[in-house]
Amino acid sequence: MKHAQQGDRELVTVMLVDVPGINVLADVLGLEESRQVIDPIIALLFSEVPRYDGTLLGPSGDGLGAVFRAVVGSEDHAIRALRSAQGMQQALAEYRHPLASEHGIDLRGRMGLNTGAVIVDRIRILSRGREHFSFDPMTTLAATLLDRAAPGQILVGEETARAAGSAFMVRSLSEGIWMIES
Repeated sequence: MKHAQQGDRELVTVMLVDVPGINVLADVLGLEESRQVIDPIIALLFSEVPRYDGTLLGPSGDGLGAVFRAVVGSEDHAIRALRSAQGMQQALAEYRHPLASEHGIDLRGRMGLNTGAVIVDRIRILSRGREHFSFDPMTTLAATLLDRAAPGQILVGEETARAAGSAFMVRSLSEGIWMIES
């Protein structure tokens, strides 16, 4: 897989995920039992990122962030990110009904995805190569989409909706905001 070099502009799709209520499980179930429930859910969510050649940016609060990069010769990063998002929604669906009926917790992910150009800078941290992306406006829009998404929704920016093409059903909610329909 060949990616852009240091200082190059590169098209990527950023995905931000929030699972409201996942941390409430610790209060409802207690610390030990909640770990037995939460850990498999988190593992399922995390596994959907590399499954579609994404890079996990790490956990954040009740969710996670990921970036899907274009590979030279293939610009399908938005499609891969959307497939990952749908895979996460399906993984959460496996747990939704048992948690709702047993504990009153409706576990639904909400997601914001945005596609755009970033500048790639390589930095070294503790002698391990790690990439740093400068993508303030693009990430800000992904965060705005995440904030506007209702539990169970995948909201995307215009470029992501355009890249989805006919592979996904998309519906315009307002100017610049699209929803992926399941």
